[in-house]
Amino acid sequence: MAVIGGILESEGKLRIDIVNYLTDDPNSAPHGIVCNASQIPPYPEYIPGKAYLLYVNPNVKNPKSEDFWFEAIDVPLTPEEEQKKLFESIKSQLDNINKELSGVKADVMSLKGKIK
Repeated sequence: MAVIGGILESEGKLRIDIVNYLTDDPNSAPHGIVCNASQIPPYPEYIPGKAYLLYVNPNVKNPKSEDFWFEAIDVPLTPEEEQKKLFESIKSQLDNINKELSGVKADVMSLKGKIK
């Protein structure tokens, strides 16, 4: 068993901020609800720039997995993610420049052959 709790955002929507696996006392968390720990869904796979908030319907006693849901929110990229994004942008620009230079080189070689 586990106790979940958090912030009641509306009548049927509790944002889960606390999961207490050490007790089954609903008073151990704000708006505490006792549930089977195996029914709490795992968080989705990480996507840069996104975070997931876990919600449950607080009106359900001993909620099942279908009573939980996630909502994605936008969050700032970490400094490492910003650096990676910048690196990929610079690499893409360099690749484009190299392609253009290859075309220019071919044109120069073609003109060189005509001048001789």
